[in-house]
Amino acid sequence: MEESNAEVEARLAAQLLALGEDDASPADPMAYTQEIGEAARIKDRARQVVGSALEGVREGKPVVVGPVEGVVREILDSIHRNPDAMLSLSMLKKRDDYTYLHSVNMGVLLVTYCREMEMEEEEIIAVGLGGMLHDIGKMRISSRILDKPGSLLKQEWLQVKRHVELGQRLLERTPGIKQVSLEVASQHHERLDGSGYPNRLKGEAITRIGQMSAIVDIYDAITSSSSYRKGKDPHLVLKQMMGWRGTLLENALLQKFVHCVGVYPIGSLVRLKNGLIGVVIASNPGALLEPVVNLIIDARKKVQIEPRVVDLLIHKGQKEGGYQIEKLESLKEWKVNPRQFMPMPDCFK
Repeated sequence: MEESNAEVEARLAAQLLALGEDDASPADPMAYTQEIGEAARIKDRARQVVGSALEGVREGKPVVVGPVEGVVREILDSIHRNPDAMLSLSMLKKRDDYTYLHSVNMGVLLVTYCREMEMEEEEIIAVGLGGMLHDIGKMRISSRILDKPGSLLKQEWLQVKRHVELGQRLLERTPGIKQVSLEVASQHHERLDGSGYPNRLKGEAITRIGQMSAIVDIYDAITSSSSYRKGKDPHLVLKQMMGWRGTLLENALLQKFVHCVGVYPIGSLVRLKNGLIGVVIASNPGALLEPVVNLIIDARKKVQIEPRVVDLLIHKGQKEGGYQIEKLESLKEWKVNPRQFMPMPDCFK
């Protein structure tokens, strides 16, 4: 008997939650607070460096790898100190400069992902570099098409799809580019079942880095707002991606990515069993169902409360208090801007 939409949704949600069971120690919010300012400065510098590189290509200038590689190293250093700080800045996006911010977020997420995969540092740097420059071919596409607010015509969509090949050619002529960087740029739109582009690669014909890049690109694109689409809640996007395992995305790699960003990614709004609602502000990597939450609303009384930070891992296994996540809540419905309830630098509030 075929599953109903509701049954499919429930099954995918259960599968996603099942990835969160593990053992861990409570998060260190002080380390997050100490790192967030430096992470913000690094990301702002990355935005400037990547923007300069992309605009240079638009003007016909060659790509210079050095500055981009340098900022990727700074990102990795920040992630070593506290992964949640840099990751939180990638989760909380602004609508403007979508192409540049998507490129920076792609680099940040790939560096975080590669670290989760326990890859060697120099390979992580090269993959992150590829992430920062993965859409560089779009600089050879008309901005009239890229920034069009409505649906693209068939010929316009074909033009957009050319950015992969254009970018690959640009990077192949760029001194200092490594093979894994090229794999990010050339394969981030390929899909496991062969339905992707530009080469309709299938299964193992897509490299591991190519498959990881596809996962990150899909996640950041769907969670981001652009001129033609409003971003979706990260938790709901992960659940949607769970439905693509074995067809569009490789199962084991997707599971690793969920462990990287969290079942309830930073910035999500969750309701606890005691009726309190809060913003997820940090993760417990080994216990993805028990993040650190800033409680801000009493849903039963429908009133705001004095913000209070609670590490749900400390309450794991305790029946009293109701400090367990019951369900995800809508930021839009509760009119919550998560930036207001996170220890963020002023430029991100």
